Amino acid sequence: MYYLTKKNMFRLHQYTTYRILTFIVFTSLAILLTMHSSQAQSDGSLKEKLTRYTWKKRVLLVVAPSSTDEQLRKQQEMLNKQASGTQDRDMEVIYLPLNTISASDKDYLANTFNIRQSGFYSILLGKDGGEKLRSQTPMDTDQLFSTIDAMPMRKQETRNK
Repeated sequence: MYYLTKKNMFRLHQYTTYRILTFIVFTSLAILLTMHSSQAQSDGSLKEKLTRYTWKKRVLLVVAPSSTDEQLRKQQEMLNKQASGTQDRDMEVIYLPLNTISASDKDYLANTFNIRQSGFYSILLGKDGGEKLRSQTPMDTDQLFSTIDAMPMRKQETRNK
């Protein structure tokens, strides 16, 4: 028969505390590793992001000289008002203030999309990754959505819904 003496109760308490702390430590490590790997995936280069979206999403690149650019803010405001429209059309919006992105992303923009270091650009990419529409002013959502809605793939998507 096992009697709970003060010494045995102390050992039981120590063992329970040890198991709880071990559980907390390993759970925390698992959460941190998961967060780190998902951040690593989302923080990839612009080229990697666009490759991941190919055939899955339409992408609107919004390029501005700085994060405080007035045209950038206006484009954000216009898109935020039509968030359901962008979501319905499988769109991902990527804001690219040139003062905050890496040199390799700047080079990629310059070489792939002929983007200069100054100026504002909104560039719509289709699901195939090809450029469909470009503007050097904030893109009106009516024009953006009508361009997407005229695409054969979009017409097929709306028929299949």
